[in-house]
Amino acid sequence: EIEYERGKKIYKKKCVACHLATGQGVPRVFPNINDRLGRFFSQTDGREYIALVVKNGLMGKLKIDDVKYRGVMPAQGRRLKNEDLAAVLNYLAGVLNKTSLKDQWQEYTAEEIQKIKDKFPKIKPRAILKLRPLSFEGQKNEIKGKVDE
Repeated sequence: EIEYERGKKIYKKKCVACHLATGQGVPRVFPNINDRLGRFFSQTDGREYIALVVKNGLMGKLKIDDVKYRGVMPAQGRRLKNEDLAAVLNYLAGVLNKTSLKDQWQEYTAEEIQKIKDKFPKIKPRAILKLRPLSFEGQKNEIKGKVDE
């Protein structure tokens, strides 16, 4: 069984100000991340995308549930150890997105986080946004680790 307490503490410190304790965000300002990200966590490109968003941030136009967002999510994980980044992602998946998770979901590990960092060593927030449609639609991600805008 996954231990979520460590991830919950990190989420409270890094994410609550914008996405709130429930993950429901602030309408038209900060997107809802509660029970709508489950499909990301069960596919490789989706897992990479979510990890990169938390680690490096996100910038640009985004449309979620017919609501347009344009802004910046600052990087939250640059100073986190791989274990801590995995813990907060597991909390996000296993607690805040529990009902939208697919059965084949597996917890993040520090090793997986390192592989993602190695694959995308210098990716910027705007380039991460370009990975989103591929992940969201479940298509094969053809963008390689040297994407840098």
